[in-house]
Amino acid sequence: MGANEKAINATHLELFKAAGRMLQSQDSDEVHCALESLRYLSRIGHARASFNLAVAYLRGHGVTPDKAIAAFFMLHAARQGYAGAYEPLARMIITGDLLESKGLLPEGRHFVARVWYFRALCDGAARPGTATRIPYSAMYVAMGPVRYH
Repeated sequence: MGANEKAINATHLELFKAAGRMLQSQDSDEVHCALESLRYLSRIGHARASFNLAVAYLRGHGVTPDKAIAAFFMLHAARQGYAGAYEPLARMIITGDLLESKGLLPEGRHFVARVWYFRALCDGAARPGTATRIPYSAMYVAMGPVRYH
């Protein structure tokens, strides 16, 4: 649970659980209501709601699939402290799905992705060895010259 989720009260937790149940429905109105509930919860700081929205946009569950919107919600979930979002966000950064990473050189994207992979490893949310898919040389190139103080 992220630091921001501590402020989520019992009513919000029940809303999150209800949204999860509604997402499993075959009724498009219930799925739409669930997504609206998740959007509300995401805005007030519920990291898992942000993550679930990202997954919905990746899979096209109740919405038109959109990798850019999915990446936005994945970044939101990661910034809200949800460890499960760190590794998928790193993959989205490398592939350029996150709009903020599109302008970066590949070495820069790899460097930023490595930071999120490292956070996932520290929180136990990633498999060891995942970050090694990104060459260290990319990290050092992205850092540029390092000066000692």
